[in-house]
Amino acid sequence: MTYAGANSGAPYDGGSALYGTTAAGGSGAGQGGTAYSLVPGGNGWTQSVLYSFCSQGGSGCSDGTDPSGGLYLNASGNLFGTTVSGGNSFNGGTVFQLSWNGSNWMEMVLYAFCQSAQCQDGKAPPGPVVQSVAGLLYGITSEGGFTCNNANMQGKTCGTIYELNLDGNKLFSLYAFCFTRDCADGATPTSLLIDQSGNLYGTTRYGGGLDTDPQGKGGGILFRYSGAGGLSVMHNFCAQPDCSDGAYPTSLITGGSDEFFGSTLAGGAFGGGEVFHLRR
Repeated sequence: MTYAGANSGAPYDGGSALYGTTAAGGSGAGQGGTAYSLVPGGNGWTQSVLYSFCSQGGSGCSDGTDPSGGLYLNASGNLFGTTVSGGNSFNGGTVFQLSWNGSNWMEMVLYAFCQSAQCQDGKAPPGPVVQSVAGLLYGITSEGGFTCNNANMQGKTCGTIYELNLDGNKLFSLYAFCFTRDCADGATPTSLLIDQSGNLYGTTRYGGGLDTDPQGKGGGILFRYSGAGGLSVMHNFCAQPDCSDGAYPTSLITGGSDEFFGSTLAGGAFGGGEVFHLRR
């Protein structure tokens, strides 16, 4: 869920529209999900469907399907997001833009994934995207990239960080996870943030190189990607006995410079996951 000003950290004003996505439903073929708005009023909230996915048909739902990652609202009022599936016959997912033309919201696919051999450009982007001050979009894919080299994940693909230039909709794969031995650099990214300097922060569900988690794939990491500086691991989850520090992180928000909050699917004091706070 997002709103005007959310990207700068401003609190919700209580009166403007909220924007979000549903992973299914809508009027498109196969009910491929929706983008919607919620507007508060004197008689409660009014919900409007902005776009129903898989409306354009095609062998792979050319406009995308399953937009489960939320939306990003830029200063011009355009909405950006991802779909996990659809886009082409490879079903690799999409990055899309929704724009208001004065009477309707129009959807445009900015990029359809899995265009390169073995999906090295990525597949299944969980979203949402983030935008730099220069206007570039950044995101993650949960699959694609190079083949994992962890013995427990052989034959699987472990996700990427990508940059999308809106001038010509050119996509660049910046980093392929599970590039280092035993996936010490993480595998299957799940979240992404950007700071004012353009540094990217996020989490991966698996990897880290410890492999003491319940599934033996590594409990995940919190990472920092700084372009020329490459990717660095800020925290390995499941580094404490019985994964008391959590395992399999799924979300991340920032509380300021080098301060992060998030949640994990497993680990913690009772094994059922936790809300964590990390500060460097």
